[in-house]
Amino acid sequence: MPQRGAVRLHRDPRSQPAQRLLDAVAAALSRAHPPPEYPGHCEVRRVSSAGTFRLHSGQHFVSQALNDEYIGLEQVDDGLWNILDYDTLLGRFDDHTPHYYRAPSLKTKC
Repeated sequence: MPQRGAVRLHRDPRSQPAQRLLDAVAAALSRAHPPPEYPGHCEVRRVSSAGTFRLHSGQHFVSQALNDEYIGLEQVDDGLWNILDYDTLLGRFDDHTPHYYRAPSLKTKC
């Protein structure tokens, strides 16, 4: 009989340790989700586990939803950067102030 408070490892239905199953799932997902390819003029930065990226010796918060992902930074003016996730424009970042701006609307007026 297990002692009270003893650590119990969970196992999958085939009696494999749970970590082994999680590793297999993570490997399958990484193959299905290739890393983004950004144009050569973009700066590529990895978003940390805290949701931040580094640019010009500064650390800037972007989003925890992008933890451990690579984003593209495209300079559009002096100190003004587009923030890209694959081919999606997330917004703009001004590294002089530092402020974020919504992505420009792609909709045209009717």
